[in-house]
Amino acid sequence: MLVAFAGLPNLQAEEETLPPVTIDTRDDLKRSVVPNASSDEEHEPEVVIRKRGKNMVEEYRINGRLYKVKVTPEIGPPYYMLDTDGDGIMDQRHDKLSDPTSTPQWVLFSW
Repeated sequence: MLVAFAGLPNLQAEEETLPPVTIDTRDDLKRSVVPNASSDEEHEPEVVIRKRGKNMVEEYRINGRLYKVKVTPEIGPPYYMLDTDGDGIMDQRHDKLSDPTSTPQWVLFSW
């Protein structure tokens, strides 16, 4: 039985893993901000686009709080990292944003 599995290639070694993305909030990096075209600027996200090596990182903020990051690698499809509980840590990763299980994240009170 062991001999039959010894001839199979190691499937885990062949899996391609994406490197982790670190979000650097320093202002000395080259970045561009996409201005909002809406008159209701309080609720529109501010989008900061950064080039990280061969990857493009788009940071989405509302009221200065980072809530979503879109990473577009040189090779492969883009993916999104989301802060679901508002603590500043990107704790979910999605390949697309049309996730039917996402819930509204309204801030009712903050102090």
